Amino acid sequence: MRSRQNVEKFGYGTGALIERSSGRFIGWAGFARPEDAPEEIIYGFEKCAWGNGYGTEIVAGLVRFAFEKLNCSELRATAYPENVVSHHVLRKLGFESVPWDNKDALFLC
Repeated sequence: MRSRQNVEKFGYGTGALIERSSGRFIGWAGFARPEDAPEEIIYGFEKCAWGNGYGTEIVAGLVRFAFEKLNCSELRATAYPENVVSHHVLRKLGFESVPWDNKDALFLC
């Protein structure tokens, strides 16, 4: 519901990720709009899609879209502390970990 409202209001939100070769649903990705914060990249994958480079591919595309098309000056992303793969993906794509008073790790780009 929230993503639909964001699409209507801002022209973007989140959507399903479909594997091209099989046509199967493998996850979701897009942007959230936290109040009083920059756009946040959010994504999640089905376990069957892990380890195929999809995280890097989708986050790179979202970063490019945010800076080139949405003219964002800053992006954020959060990940569970134990999700070291997402931490690696975010750092590889230019995000830096910053202190935050929440259970998740916060990254800014």
